[in-house]
Amino acid sequence: MKKSNCAVLYVIAILSFFATCYSVIYLNKKVELYKKSMDAKQVILKEENNYLMWKYDDTESSWKNLYNLNELKGKDGINGADGKDGINGRNGIDGKDGIDGKNGIDGKDGREVEFRVEGTMIQWKYTDQSDELWNDLFDMETIGKNDEKNGTDS
Repeated sequence: MKKSNCAVLYVIAILSFFATCYSVIYLNKKVELYKKSMDAKQVILKEENNYLMWKYDDTESSWKNLYNLNELKGKDGINGADGKDGINGRNGIDGKDGIDGKNGIDGKDGREVEFRVEGTMIQWKYTDQSDELWNDLFDMETIGKNDEKNGTDS
């Protein structure tokens, strides 16, 4: 396998790991909030006149606007003209199978890390480092932000 393919797989593995860690942290926080609000009223949601609306259970009669759904849509992009279809190429001759490469040697063990949520920031540090060495990894406030760019849907 080429080095560039290995690097891509390595980056995908790292991103998957961090996404999993974030999901676990996020769900744990949601479970904690749910446990604290067990006696809370049930909220009902609906969409009407392009607004997301809410009210407390069926004991309440009036609906309240929560969010204008038009604000969730990005600006319309510009459609370009379709290009011409290309000419089909000829089938080539299959080449010989290559020889298997040598097995690599095992790498040394990695260091363990810890994660925490501080405000809206997910942070990490090595377990053998002091508590003053937390590193910012991801700001959860950036989730769902609208990246308006001219000519593209967000």
